[in-house]
Amino acid sequence: MRRALMASVLAAMSLAPTARAGDAEHSIPPSCSPETRRAFTPEREVVDAHRQFDLPVPRYAAGTRPEGTGIAVHVHVDATGKVTCVDLLDGFSLRRRPPVTPERLAALRSIAAGRYAPFNDDGGPPVAADFFERISEEDIPSVHRPMPDVPLKATRIRLERTACFGICPRYAIEVDGEGRVTYVGEGYVDVAGRHEDRIAPERVAQLVEQARAADFWSLRENYMTRVSDMSATTVTFRRGRASHTVEDYVGEWDGMPRAMSALEVAIEDAAESAKWINLSSETVDALVRERFVFDSPEGAQILMRAIANEYTHDEAAIARLVALGAPIGPIDRESVGWGYFFATPLEGALARRRPEVVKALLARGALGTAEHPDVALLNAAFRAAIEGGELASVQHIWNVAATHPSLSFESRSEASIDDEHARATKRAPVTLLLRDENSESKAWEGFAIARWLVEQGCDLHASDADGKTLLHIAARDGDLAMTRWLLANGADPSAKEADGDTPLDEALDEDVALALLDAGAKAHVPDLIRWARQFGWTRLQARLANGS
Repeated sequence: MRRALMASVLAAMSLAPTARAGDAEHSIPPSCSPETRRAFTPEREVVDAHRQFDLPVPRYAAGTRPEGTGIAVHVHVDATGKVTCVDLLDGFSLRRRPPVTPERLAALRSIAAGRYAPFNDDGGPPVAADFFERISEEDIPSVHRPMPDVPLKATRIRLERTACFGICPRYAIEVDGEGRVTYVGEGYVDVAGRHEDRIAPERVAQLVEQARAADFWSLRENYMTRVSDMSATTVTFRRGRASHTVEDYVGEWDGMPRAMSALEVAIEDAAESAKWINLSSETVDALVRERFVFDSPEGAQILMRAIANEYTHDEAAIARLVALGAPIGPIDRESVGWGYFFATPLEGALARRRPEVVKALLARGALGTAEHPDVALLNAAFRAAIEGGELASVQHIWNVAATHPSLSFESRSEASIDDEHARATKRAPVTLLLRDENSESKAWEGFAIARWLVEQGCDLHASDADGKTLLHIAARDGDLAMTRWLLANGADPSAKEADGDTPLDEALDEDVALALLDAGAKAHVPDLIRWARQFGWTRLQARLANGS
């Protein structure tokens, strides 16, 4: 795992252009040194919240913008939020030097003169920070074409989002001048198929005026960046017999005005498309209005998708689906239409830590009765709760019936063998199902679950069919407390998985790596040195330099 992560880390280069000394008009702010990149790197949302100025927008006459994927600016600020150095970089690779234009130079100077609120790392004192700002460049339309003036009733607006190489929602929405909204969901949406709703005609009129202000009719028919595997957005306005379409394929990297991006967002907001993509109480209300049959295969599919979708947060809405009769039994995963990995809604709700939904499903008899539970469903639910990483759910399923679930499961090797049935199997304790793969907004309770399961009888020294131990899991998840507890209870710091990885090879936290070394873990020193340098683990570097 660590080798794969190392391969994905980009070491961006400092590539600021040069200018003639003493030329104040074209002077370039100071370039950053490699040392600045060791500073704290805040998340994009944090940078946006701390920025105290508007990012510049270089604008070009038609045909004069340099080819490529735009620009980015590497920014370093001190602990007060003052910009101390900047670098102009290619917007896609964050490495190459882009062509320098007067517009780009002005943008660079604008950011250098900007200010950010001080950054802090995990609530500590203000610190220096290092990050990138992506700059959108715009092409000025070569010709102005006015939007046709027709009655609002003669207006139709359509927005379509296509697939990507991933889990991008795929759907289309259409709004007419009288406020009729038609939605067709195709993939990676909670609600698939055709559904209709209404909005006020005044909202449609506002969209028309926003399109007019964006000079929509003058925009190019497509803005397409030379990248792959992304989703495209196509917007069409029909005004009477006239129509204009703009295709946006990462268009802001190809000169598309930001006003067009804002128009796309406004169409989505007016049509309320989000309610079909991520289930909410508004979704359920709309389904009730259209007399949707919840006790149907389609109802089961909506329930399964909403449970699995990490961007769907309205548990009360999901529980309403259960109360309205959506089927809760096993379902063919292929029919759900996207990457759903759970056999039943209950397993999904437990793995996704949705206690309100779990309660609703159990009330509907998802496990049978307390006196006579379905043993297979009970064991599967218990395993799903462990994978979910929430102790209360694990304990709830343990005690939900007169019979406790099994503390072991059939572990199957993940080795690359074409024949699924030829893979090695081994009976392993359920503790080895622990994995910290849920949303960061929900704290992982793997350590507490592991201790509780050991108290119930699980062997903390056991391994699965691939040789994975609890110590591998603790190291991979950066859980120092769990690592120390396992080592104190005799866990082998040099235990090897089938691929040869030890817990130290899996460690993604410096303190965990040091604890494993203290316990006698064997390490391939050159690899460990490279890893420590890559992630700035200074204490580990010092220890390895001393040969200890």
